[in-house]
Amino acid sequence: MFLQCNDIRLFIIDLENIEPRYDSILTEAPKEISFYINCEDNDRCEYFRKRRSNVQFWQSNHTDEKFVPMMDFPIVLHDTIFEPYETVFLTGNLNDVQYATKECISTILLNTVNGEVDRNKLPDFEVQTPEQLKEIFTNKRKGFFHEMVINNESGIGNFKLLTLRHQLFLNYTAKLVVGGRFFVDGDHRCYSHPLTQMIRLFKYGNKNTFGKLARVIKSSLDIIQSNIKEIDIITHVPAKPSKVDYLEALLKEQTFKDYSTKIRSDILKAKRDYAPQKNAGSWMSRAYNVHDEFDVISRVTGHVVLIDDIVTSGSTTMECARMLYNHGAEEVTIVCMGAMQSNSDAGFKNPIICSNCGGFLKLKFNKHDGSVFWGCENFYSRGCKSTLNYDDGRKKYNLQNVKQYHEEDNLPF
Repeated sequence: MFLQCNDIRLFIIDLENIEPRYDSILTEAPKEISFYINCEDNDRCEYFRKRRSNVQFWQSNHTDEKFVPMMDFPIVLHDTIFEPYETVFLTGNLNDVQYATKECISTILLNTVNGEVDRNKLPDFEVQTPEQLKEIFTNKRKGFFHEMVINNESGIGNFKLLTLRHQLFLNYTAKLVVGGRFFVDGDHRCYSHPLTQMIRLFKYGNKNTFGKLARVIKSSLDIIQSNIKEIDIITHVPAKPSKVDYLEALLKEQTFKDYSTKIRSDILKAKRDYAPQKNAGSWMSRAYNVHDEFDVISRVTGHVVLIDDIVTSGSTTMECARMLYNHGAEEVTIVCMGAMQSNSDAGFKNPIICSNCGGFLKLKFNKHDGSVFWGCENFYSRGCKSTLNYDDGRKKYNLQNVKQYHEEDNLPF
């Protein structure tokens, strides 16, 4: 799902960082979508010029300037009639994904040229083949599969299989399955992102979230079991002694009946209430903060899947993984509900105003089936029952993402 895009009307295509094998599929994009292309290869430019009527080129519009995404997205939008909420940026350069996000532009990363994707800077879509790009154009591929589960979407989902390494003991590594993103409070995407809001409620013990989040975790377990390696044991990162262990409660959901003989919630325990990770500082400091803070109650064997809610630095999960390795695990795979994303720095937008009472609308989840919708914050205090369909509210929120003009654009002379 393109969280920040309402209807795609413009592709900004960074051909300089996209392999030519994608060119033919790109030309098959819906005809109503305009192209704005950055490319210094005249032959490739001519290829697109012959096949698309609504195409502009950075090269011809700005002949003396090299395209620099971090500076030039506002210029590109100014060159066109389109707004950020109508725009998608396509590139093979992961760093430029962040610059697009800062301008509230949705992103597709095509077969990265910079190596493994940074789990803290994930695009809306990542594709490895031209066929996968075509699936986006035909609306078959919908985005990260954890986010699809929360949004009740069917279709093809994305997941990332990455590698986590212990910050203090570099020989300890584990696979990390990422099926969704988690946005921080200061990120404008947090407000309209259902998975983020559901995880936040889960961390406060809201049991209405258990059913959906159990399906989220199970979708990852199914992928591991089918595509990676047979699972021998499933356990989780334990809560501190003074806290309620919501992950343990979640793993008791009926959703996990097919894995019930593999689930063992009694393997790991936290020795004490260690200091909060968010106060520890750097990622290295976080690793020191949780060093030797966990015990393994009994030996384990084989392939162990370790469940956590959010992975930020990975320090806590990797310390638990280290203990599992030291007590018999041959391989550890980590599953998280969402990977913490770096703040886009785009600035927070205004919440949606309730048309009935003037309060704010916020994301809510049906207590029966977990479906997402917008509801008024004054439901309990004033009895306001105003609601809004999720997608309608998301689009209304995105209408605030308008292009920013430079001050000189508005001078009267």
